[in-house]
Amino acid sequence: MYIGRFLVVGKTKGGKVFGAYRVSSRSFPNREAKKMDDNTVAIIPKDLNEMFKNPYITYNCIKVVGKTVVVSNGSHTDFIAEKLHFGKRDALAYVLAVMDYEKDDYNTPRIAAILDENECYMGYVAHDDIRVKKVELKEGKGFPFAPLEGVGPNLWGWGVVETCLLLPNSVCLMAGPLACLRHSAFMAQARGFYKRFYMLPIEEVELVMGSQVGKIKKAIEYIISKEKPEIFLLAGTCCEYVLGVEYKKLIKEIKEKYGIEVIYLIMAPLNLPNRPSPFDIAYTALYEILKNAKESQVM
Repeated sequence: MYIGRFLVVGKTKGGKVFGAYRVSSRSFPNREAKKMDDNTVAIIPKDLNEMFKNPYITYNCIKVVGKTVVVSNGSHTDFIAEKLHFGKRDALAYVLAVMDYEKDDYNTPRIAAILDENECYMGYVAHDDIRVKKVELKEGKGFPFAPLEGVGPNLWGWGVVETCLLLPNSVCLMAGPLACLRHSAFMAQARGFYKRFYMLPIEEVELVMGSQVGKIKKAIEYIISKEKPEIFLLAGTCCEYVLGVEYKKLIKEIKEKYGIEVIYLIMAPLNLPNRPSPFDIAYTALYEILKNAKESQVM
């Protein structure tokens, strides 16, 4: 899975907010983050002559203004910092709208975040979309954000299942009512993932009574024996979300028996208050895998 440039905002267990940035470019890999002064971190090529090859490879990625931090994947960092008197949301919206996405071969979205001790706003502009959103930071949690996210996984028809199937050597089993399975089946086909996407129809009465677990376990073991995956994705639906069904015991058993990573996803457009959204669950799971993976396994 290739991410390229991404930023992370979050809050430590001690309640301190933080912002971080990482660049992992294939086109211009020989770059480094350099602290220019107490308030600025820049991305620059080790060979300064490369600065003239591409206008997007050298920029300030972090800028501190008073007690406010701006983090971004391009030259818009400085312009956002200059417009902070507009307010966090409006500074993001204004600069992203004016500067637009990067006009490179990939139409790379511009992503950015502004945060201080009290609040955080994140935003992006892609070639056909622009969004700015206030993000709640919770203690002990990080919020990763990448151009990949800006261009697709939760937009343009990319759902949770299709996004996670970008992980190599992964397979997915989606279990639920047929009406729920249909949409993801179409999208898996459209994205070319149909050979790694399995469906298991579950009757509503089975979900209510909790008798579907054995059925799902048999299906998982069959798929693992056939596909030999390194990562297994088990996807649920709104039904589990509403009923509060969990598969922690089953997932632990599968992990220990087969020695593979198991990710549980919920395709739930019905987001209940005080519970993580489907995309929060998916991205957190992906981030945990990537965080502990060796570079040779990820790139």
